Amino acid sequence: MVRKTDFIFNWDNIEKSESEKKNLRKFLSDELNIDWVDNADIKKIDNGMSIEISKEEDTAKIIIDKKAVLRFNDGRTYSLMAKEENGNINIYKEADGIGHSPMGLTGILLTALYIIVLSLVLLAGIILILPTVTTGTDLKTVSILGFDLSIEARLVLIVALSGALGGLVHSLRSFYWYLGNRELVWSWVGMYLLMPFVGTTLGVVFYLIIRGGFFSPQATVEQTSPFGFAAMAALVGLFSEQAVLKLQKVAETVLTEASEGKNSKPQGTQKKG
Repeated sequence: MVRKTDFIFNWDNIEKSESEKKNLRKFLSDELNIDWVDNADIKKIDNGMSIEISKEEDTAKIIIDKKAVLRFNDGRTYSLMAKEENGNINIYKEADGIGHSPMGLTGILLTALYIIVLSLVLLAGIILILPTVTTGTDLKTVSILGFDLSIEARLVLIVALSGALGGLVHSLRSFYWYLGNRELVWSWVGMYLLMPFVGTTLGVVFYLIIRGGFFSPQATVEQTSPFGFAAMAALVGLFSEQAVLKLQKVAETVLTEASEGKNSKPQGTQKKG
């Protein structure tokens, strides 16, 4: 079902209607973040089978071949939907899933602000808590919601914060890579928001495995390496996909290997992010 809100322009009237040209320019500017389309020339070419959008050296072309394809001169392409209605061809956004549209300027700024602010908060937390863990003293009182934390609890908190920081580094690298290559779409926002929490939980899981498997139950914080655990958690958060694969291998040596489900996703197939 095609929604009216996904309508972009009418193919047959694009040359003679300024409102249709305005709709196309608005779609390119708002949805695809193309900043050169204001006052761009729009005309039909190739015997009416293509539409060219051009302004100085910047050009784009919409071609109808079973479906509509928007192609820019830098190689980028976007799929659109062409639908014949009442003897006219109408062009719609292609509904190929949630979050497929490119992220606009507001989304980019808010995502960048989230990553930067949370990174600073995590760094401040690590700087405040880590000295009290390594010295085993109460040089600085650390309390959360009115509860004073023990040295052991502070170590777990350091691991959690370090894992989240590693996850944010992963998000930051992915964010600037896709932004720089003009391929940043809304579907990545979920990963950027949740990656710190993935890093936190994985970091704590690795901490529990290592602390329980390689240290005596009587071992104190002073007999461990808080910096080592923090570094481990940061690496786990930064390389979460590899960390999950390592956990899977550890589990398969201890537990029975699970049979593969019908719709299971192969491990290690995540797209670059």
